[in-house]
Amino acid sequence: MPGRRLGRGRAQRSGSRTAARASGGSSARVRRRRAGEFLPAAVRPGDQGRRQLGLRLILAHCGGALPALGWRIGEHTVLGRGPEDADSDPAHVAEVLRGLYYETALAGSRNSLLPTLEVTTADHILFGTDWPAAPEATVVRNIDNLTGFDGFTEDQRRGVERDNALRLFPRFA
Repeated sequence: MPGRRLGRGRAQRSGSRTAARASGGSSARVRRRRAGEFLPAAVRPGDQGRRQLGLRLILAHCGGALPALGWRIGEHTVLGRGPEDADSDPAHVAEVLRGLYYETALAGSRNSLLPTLEVTTADHILFGTDWPAAPEATVVRNIDNLTGFDGFTEDQRRGVERDNALRLFPRFA
C-alpha cells in the first residue's frame, strides 16, 4: 500500500525512494531527484533562463573531469528517460559544454587543455592561477605549461592570457 510503514528499519512504500535513518532505525522518506534538478533554474537543461539572464558560467580548473566526461553525459541522455526527466540529447549537452567558459588554474597542462578543447574553442578558455591557495612553485609550473602548450596559435594564447577575459568582462577593458 502506498505510504504504509512496514516496520523498523524498512522502507515505506510510496512512489519515491526511501532510506532508513541512522538513528533509531525508523524510515525517512528520501525523494529521488530528476536530472538537473539540483541546478539553479537559470542553468537547468534547456537553459532558457541562463540565456535570458545573459549568465555566463566559468568553470574552475578547466572544468575538472567534465570535458573528459562530456561524451558520456551526452550518451546517457539517450539511454532511457523517465516521465519527469529533462528533455535533452547529446547535441544539447555538447552545445551547453561549448558555451561554458573554462579557466586554467592548476589546469594549464596538456592533460587538462586537450579535453577542454574537445568540448569548446580557445576563445572560451581563460587564464587562472589559484594563487594564493597554490604554492608559488606550482603556479609557476602551471604558467610554464600553459605558455608552452603547442595547441594554441599565438592569437589564441593571447586570448587565453588576456583578450578572452576582456571580451567576457568589457567594463574592465
